Amino acid sequence: MSDTGLSGQQVVVTRPPAQAAALAQRLRDAGAGVRLLPLVDIEHPLTADDCLAALEALAHADLWIFTSINAVVALGGRTPARVAPRIAAIGPATAARLAELGLRAWVPAAGSRSEDLLADPQLGEVAGTTIVIAGGEGGRGLLAETLQARGATVHPLSVYRRLPLQPDAETLAAALTGATAIHFTSASAMDQFQALQPEAAYEPDWVVISPRLARHARTLGYPREPVLTAGPGDEDLVAALRALNHTADAMTDPASDAEAAPPPDAPAAATPAATSAKPAAGRRRGGLGWAALALLLLALLLVAGGWGYQRLQQQQARVEALRVDLAAARDRLEAVADDQADLARSSRRGAEQLALFDERLGRYDETLGALHEQVSGGQERAQLAAIEHLLLIANDRLKLAHDVPSAETALALADARLARLSDPRLFGVREAIAAERAALAALPVPDRAGIALQLAGWIQQVPSLPLKARVPSAFEPTPPAAEAQPPVAADAPWYQRSWGRLQAIAGQLFVVRKDPGQAARLLPVEEEALIYGLLRLQLENARGAFLQGDGESFAALLSAARGWLAQYFALDQPAVRALDAGLRDLQDVPLSVSPPDIAGSLQRLRAQLEPAPR
Repeated sequence: MSDTGLSGQQVVVTRPPAQAAALAQRLRDAGAGVRLLPLVDIEHPLTADDCLAALEALAHADLWIFTSINAVVALGGRTPARVAPRIAAIGPATAARLAELGLRAWVPAAGSRSEDLLADPQLGEVAGTTIVIAGGEGGRGLLAETLQARGATVHPLSVYRRLPLQPDAETLAAALTGATAIHFTSASAMDQFQALQPEAAYEPDWVVISPRLARHARTLGYPREPVLTAGPGDEDLVAALRALNHTADAMTDPASDAEAAPPPDAPAAATPAATSAKPAAGRRRGGLGWAALALLLLALLLVAGGWGYQRLQQQQARVEALRVDLAAARDRLEAVADDQADLARSSRRGAEQLALFDERLGRYDETLGALHEQVSGGQERAQLAAIEHLLLIANDRLKLAHDVPSAETALALADARLARLSDPRLFGVREAIAAERAALAALPVPDRAGIALQLAGWIQQVPSLPLKARVPSAFEPTPPAAEAQPPVAADAPWYQRSWGRLQAIAGQLFVVRKDPGQAARLLPVEEEALIYGLLRLQLENARGAFLQGDGESFAALLSAARGWLAQYFALDQPAVRALDAGLRDLQDVPLSVSPPDIAGSLQRLRAQLEPAPR
């Protein structure tokens, strides 16, 4: 036998087009007529790959919560490679869609709303846990706010949004003409309907799925109490429409408690037949007898009428008493009804005040949410600009100054700021930064500060180095024909030009010659000071070349300093030998390396900052 419990109902379905087919078929199976009037549509701003990547990045969370079927549809029918240890769904329908992906989710013990999920004991103690809420943009925020108040760290993940649809006037009129009920599943659809029909007579009954939507209907000016379903499921709507249909049938039944007052007894009236007797002489003598008989009959009629009138008066008195009692009973019933009405009005006023207060709080929440979104949006743009600046600094320091540590520091700071944003769209930028940091870490970067300090220590150590016990004794002025030093270029660094001038001056002052026929002697004090000063100068120039990154000059100066040590200092002494070994090791330090390309992260960030084409 077919289900015809909704026969005569004409139901307007406002669900999004992709979700209305199953409900429309169920209503038709129950005997109702269906008018499809989608007022909102569902859009997924992220691709399925982005949604899966975002969830997999948050697989370390203790719990994932899916607030609707739309949040599951955003995954594109695919299962994340890594999932949280626990998954919750707002209701059985959402859990069933997760089960199709192989994800087992628990649902509230009763109900399919956010309040029911929060009332479940499994969300009672969540302090210190991390929870991801996959839902729509611009939602109520009740789940996140309550869980945060309970001590949990909440990561909202917006995977879909509702877009208002605007049917044309002809489609709207065709859907509403003769409709008996209109079904709403979201406040967005109710707002859109109110915007399309601001002067509507509200002939169809509004059927909503939650007390919050019922309160929202009153704030929109709906004059009656909306029909509230037991839940958001299709069967909940069918059951609510059946109850509405039965109520309408009961209101159309004719009244069966009409009073029927018994009719009063009517006295039997008899009209004597007037007989006419022909005048006859023989019968005149009986005229008196007939008159007496008539008088007797008249007396009997008067007695019977009086008795009947008395009986009528008695019955009327009883009826009047009954009417008085009935009126008193009605007065008592009206008093009780008035008390109940007063109580109902008080309850209604209290409910309306609570609804208005709740609506006011909701508007405050929406205002704060919009303000937070504006502020957070501005902060996010400022943070992205700061991250872009850090990436520019990293590229400039590496390409212009070959400063690998500074470039690595700038990349690390940019990655830390991206991590705080926790935006799935920026995962590609973080991936590029990670690759660039790995490339910088593989470069052979010398310890510039350590080497500079080491050279400074050696410079301070020079006056304490021992000279050779015997040095050549012939210090004669350099003859004019002595071999001249090669000239130093005018654009050479200052330390090379200084060293060249000192070499030229020293060559003009004296030349050291060895005379095998004479015995060696110790150097005079002024010549020892010159030898120490020249070694210090060589080391100072080497330090300057190192800080400038001039590897060729640095190696040449170190080689000259080692030659000077071998010529005038005692290499058999530990201090001189250690200095010579240190200089030899520094000659092998690479000062110039080929920097890697670290512009990929900057290019990806700028591509993300560019507005999407319309």
